[in-house]
Amino acid sequence: DVCSSDLDLESLKEMEKEAERLSQEAQKFVSEMSDTKLSERLAETIAKLEAMKTALNGDVAAAEKLQKKIDELKRLQGKVQAKEDSTEYWAQSYEQKLQIVSNFAGKYAEIMQGISDLACEAAKNEATVKQAELEKQLAAGEISEEEYAEKKEQIEKESAEKQYKMQMWAWAANLLNIQAQTALAIVS
Repeated sequence: DVCSSDLDLESLKEMEKEAERLSQEAQKFVSEMSDTKLSERLAETIAKLEAMKTALNGDVAAAEKLQKKIDELKRLQGKVQAKEDSTEYWAQSYEQKLQIVSNFAGKYAEIMQGISDLACEAAKNEATVKQAELEKQLAAGEISEEEYAEKKEQIEKESAEKQYKMQMWAWAANLLNIQAQTALAIVS
């Protein structure tokens, strides 16, 4: 029965958790990034120090001390640049992974909406058939008006429950899609 597939519902819940985790990681990553890279700030500082060294005009001891500091900062800048490049690569890779999750979530939401629509239509059709059979029994005198009303109410209740369950299933898939899109938007 399409309406009672707990396996897909469990998979959906797991995907929702993963999308939420990815969204939180992306938000944390974005909040830690500044507009100006540290390597760029270090390059500016090095340029200022080199200008200061040029302005020293003859104080060899001070120029040597300053050159050691400049060399140290250049080494540090190289390490920082490598780390920033690695972080940018990671961010691009992360964005690509989020794009895959987002695409999957979108397709999954579409499929779930289609399944939900079909299952809701099937539940309505099933209820209509059962009510027609019930009306035949009432017309034939096999059941009383009271029994008819009770059974009709039960059929309508079962149909409404199935439809509600499928609508919630589709809603959860759409929620997952929204979360994946949000995470992707944050990283982009």
